[in-house]
Amino acid sequence: MEHTHRGLAPSTRILLTLAAAVVALAGLHAARGVFGPIALGAVIVIIVLPLRAPLVARGWPSWLANTAVIVAAYLILAILLAMLVFAGVQFGNLVAEHVDDLRQAATDLTDRLTDLGLASTTADDAARWLDPRS
Repeated sequence: MEHTHRGLAPSTRILLTLAAAVVALAGLHAARGVFGPIALGAVIVIIVLPLRAPLVARGWPSWLANTAVIVAAYLILAILLAMLVFAGVQFGNLVAEHVDDLRQAATDLTDRLTDLGLASTTADDAARWLDPRS
């Protein structure tokens, strides 16, 4: 008597694959506070690691090549931080330029909410929430 092992049906394999993907995505979502920095670190390592081999091939000691790779990684992080600070300053300047327009929009919204019959306290709360200074 011959015994044959068939495995799972294709539809079952597809369902198990989709279930595994959902579980993996849920895990990534739950660990997003940890996964983001780890992913950034992995990307930076992938970017700078190819610098090591040519340095060692040119006769650099291994410790010095590793140090150069680490310095390059920190330089990338410093550049990213500088770009983030620059973007924050630019955003602050942009808001400062348009503060009058934002105030007018908040006033218009308050007037519209009052026209729709909302209590003036509710409209005032909405206006305070939309205050550009905050």
